[in-house]
Amino acid sequence: QTSSDLTISVPGAADGDVLVVVVPNACVLPDSCYTGWVSAADTATVRFNNYSAATQNPPSGDFRVVVTRF
Repeated sequence: QTSSDLTISVPGAADGDVLVVVVPNACVLPDSCYTGWVSAADTATVRFNNYSAATQNPPSGDFRVVVTRF
């Protein structure tokens, strides 16, 4: 029942843009999810949410983010 954040550089991303987190299958854990948003100019935050009572440590993987501007 914890969460952890990782910020990454996404040149051109701006507040209000839509951000999609693409998660590798090997990194999908039970009772958890990943979310993301543009947290500052040129920066995105990806959050791992653990909804279970057990400790979970997501494995490394090649995550991708897709940013769309309206």
